[in-house]
Amino acid sequence: MNILPLPDDGRHVLVATSGYNAHELSLIDLEKKAVVDRQAVRESWFGLAASPRFDRIWWSGGGGNVVHRSVGGRPYDVVLARNGNLLYVSDWAGRAVHVVDPSDLRTTARIAVGEHPNQLAVHPSDDRLFVACASSDTIAVIDTRRGIVTEKIHTALFPRAPEGSTPDALAIAPDGKTLFVANADNNCVAVIDIATPSRSGVKGFIPHTPNLRHVVQKYRIL
Repeated sequence: MNILPLPDDGRHVLVATSGYNAHELSLIDLEKKAVVDRQAVRESWFGLAASPRFDRIWWSGGGGNVVHRSVGGRPYDVVLARNGNLLYVSDWAGRAVHVVDPSDLRTTARIAVGEHPNQLAVHPSDDRLFVACASSDTIAVIDTRRGIVTEKIHTALFPRAPEGSTPDALAIAPDGKTLFVANADNNCVAVIDIATPSRSGVKGFIPHTPNLRHVVQKYRIL
């Protein structure tokens, strides 16, 4: 479900598997093309993050109610703040994002968002955290400095979309000006202008909007 490259010149990656497969975190040697170590747990999910020095790993436990320590009802994703002093964990069952102290995994705050929050994305240069809320068809934008939701961006492919878009994956362009959202139920990617905080807007959809040709070319999406 997730892959985390190690900072060793592309030699190793950590791979998290779950679902109908064994719930394992595997260390893979890419040169040998072999699993060289693995750790099994009872239950896991998508979230996988590392400390800046890569001496600690956090792995979300899903229905096991842990971040492999107890955070929320069904932890989905986990990301590290830009400054490295906090973890953010999406609680799929609890309609919230938990703010966690990485030193002792103690929850210090709980921020309410939409229904079924899943993937998280930290803005590369400011205090915003983007949260995909699958069953609310929105992206909640959290000001992490104040601990509040400042925007809710609707991502559905209107007017032709069926009810619901189910956003479930996020990526921010390196310049921090564009957010890409995978709309699972609409079979498209929403392209959102996030250059100005609190004034985000959907530019269009890939592959549906002709005037997004310049965006596609710039970021080499297709």
